[in-house]
Amino acid sequence: MAADAGPDGERFGPVQRWEWLALLLATALGGAIRFWAMRRAPGLWYDEAWYALEALDLLRNPGWPIFFSGGGHMREPLFMYLLAPVFHFFGPTVETARGTCVAIGTLTIPAFWWMARGIDGRRVAIAVLFLAVPFRWHVHFSSLCFRTILTPLFAALLAGAVARWLRGGGPRWAAVAGAFLGAGLYTYTAWRLAPVALAAGGALLWWRARRDGSSLPAGLRREAAAFAACAFVVAAPLLLHYLRRPDQFAHRAGEVELEGRGRSRAAILAAQARDVALMFAFRGDHVGKHNLPGGPGFLQARLWSVPGAEEAARWQDARAAGAAPDPHGTGLPLFDVATGLLFYAGIALFVSRALRGPAGPEGPVLAWLAVGSLASVLSFGAPNYLRLTLLMPAVLLVLGAAACELHRRLAARGGALASTVLALLFANYAAVELRRAASWPEHPMVPREFNVEFRAAGEALRPYAGGPPVKVPAYLGLPPTLRFCADGVRLVAADGAPGEREWLELHPLPPWPPFDGPAPPPGAAVERAATIQSGGAPWGYIVRVRVPAAPSSP
Repeated sequence: MAADAGPDGERFGPVQRWEWLALLLATALGGAIRFWAMRRAPGLWYDEAWYALEALDLLRNPGWPIFFSGGGHMREPLFMYLLAPVFHFFGPTVETARGTCVAIGTLTIPAFWWMARGIDGRRVAIAVLFLAVPFRWHVHFSSLCFRTILTPLFAALLAGAVARWLRGGGPRWAAVAGAFLGAGLYTYTAWRLAPVALAAGGALLWWRARRDGSSLPAGLRREAAAFAACAFVVAAPLLLHYLRRPDQFAHRAGEVELEGRGRSRAAILAAQARDVALMFAFRGDHVGKHNLPGGPGFLQARLWSVPGAEEAARWQDARAAGAAPDPHGTGLPLFDVATGLLFYAGIALFVSRALRGPAGPEGPVLAWLAVGSLASVLSFGAPNYLRLTLLMPAVLLVLGAAACELHRRLAARGGALASTVLALLFANYAAVELRRAASWPEHPMVPREFNVEFRAAGEALRPYAGGPPVKVPAYLGLPPTLRFCADGVRLVAADGAPGEREWLELHPLPPWPPFDGPAPPPGAAVERAATIQSGGAPWGYIVRVRVPAAPSSP
C-alpha cells in the first residue's frame, strides 16, 4: 500500500523490512505454540468428531452440500470443505483434523497484524502481532477441531479491508470487504452478528460526521453499493438455502435461547451481560472444552458467590444427568489481572477518543465488541468463549492500542522507564498465557469433557478396519468420536451382526457397565485380542469371537 499523505504517512506508510522480519518471526513462533498445544490436547469432543465425519462423507459421497446437520446440529460448510482435502492427502486422524485448525490459527496471526496496521498503523500493529503469539484464547481454539476458528480470521480480514476502503481505497477495497463479509457467513453462526456490527459502526461514523459538520466522502454511495453487491453475491447460495430451509437457519438459535431457567429473561440478560463484560479479568468460561476451569480468585470471590472446584465437579455430574443447569463462574478469566485492567483501560481510551477526538476507528471497534458480545449474552452459559471468537481481533486491537498509549505516556517521563514497564507487562502476559495453556490438558475436568475413552477405544479398533464387525455396548450407542477414531471398522450394536461367524466385542472395565450383548453361542472360540489404555490405565479390552462352521450334511 502506498504511503499516505500528511501526518498519517508515518503510521500507514510502506511496510519496512524490520516489520516483515517481525511478522515472519511471530508467525513461526505462534505456529509452534499452537502445534505444541494441539499435540497435548486430549480426546476428541463430539462436535470435533462430527466435523471430521462430515468431511469424510464429502470425500466418499461426492456432492456439494451447502449446510450440514449431522447429529441434529446445524453447521455452516466452509470448515468441512477445508478439512476434506486434508483427509484426502494426509489421512483421517485426530492429528490431521486438529492440525487443520493449527494451520488456520497460524495464518490468522499475520491477518491480525494486517488488520491492525490498516486500522491503527504501524506501532499498534506490531503490538497486536506479538500479543497474538501466546494469546491463550486463540491458541486454545487453534489446537482443537472447531469450525469457530475461522471466525477471527475472517473478522480480521473484513476489518482490515473496511479500514483500507474508508481510508481512500475506493471501490476495489469496498468490493473486497463485501466479499469477506459474505464469505464469513459460511464459517460459524455468530458471524450473523457481523453485518449488525458493521451497520452500528457505520451509524457511529455518520453521526460523528453530522456532529462535526463534515461531509461524507465523494463516491461513498457507489462504493457502498459495490460492498453490498459483493457481499450478497458471495453469500447468495447460503441465503437461498436458508430461504428454502428456514428451520435450519433458526435451529441453533432455538437450542441456546434463554427460556425456562427459573428467572425472568431480563434478569438473565443482565447477569449474562455482566459476566461477558467482566470475563477479561474477573470470571471466565466454566466449560472445560473452552477454557481452563478454576476456582474463584480474590476479586471475583468478593463480587459474587462462585462455586469451588469440588462443587463445580458435582454440578458437572448433575448436569450430565440432566438434573442441574450450567455452573457459571468457575473458569479462569481471559487475562491475568494486570492485563485485564490494561484492556479495560483500553476500552476507556477508545470511549474517550470516540466522544472527544476526531472521527476514527474507535467507535466502530466499540460497536464490534458490543454487538459481537450478544453471541454469548443472548445464549445460556455466559461467558462462552467459543461463541465469542468474533471478538478476538477487536480484543487484541484494544489491548495493543492501550499498550502503545501507556508507552507513550510513560515515555514523557523517560524512555527507559516506558520500555521497562512495557517489557514487564508483556513478559507477565506471555508467561501467564503459556502457563495456562500448559495447565489446561492436565486439569482433571478436561479429559471428562473430551471423550478420551472413546478416542482410545476407536484408535485401538482401527487396526481391525476391513475385518469382522465390532459389537459395541448398546448403552454407548455409536458416538461420533468412536466412529471417527475407528474409521473403516464396521461398528454394530451389541445385538447386531446376526449370522456372522466371527466378530469382535468392545468390553469396558468398571466403573463402566459391562458389555450388554448376548453371550457367545456354545462352542464358540473366545479370545482377548487387545487391551485398551486410556490415560495410562486400562479402560477396556477387545474380544474376538469365532463360531465354528456347522458340519456339512452327508
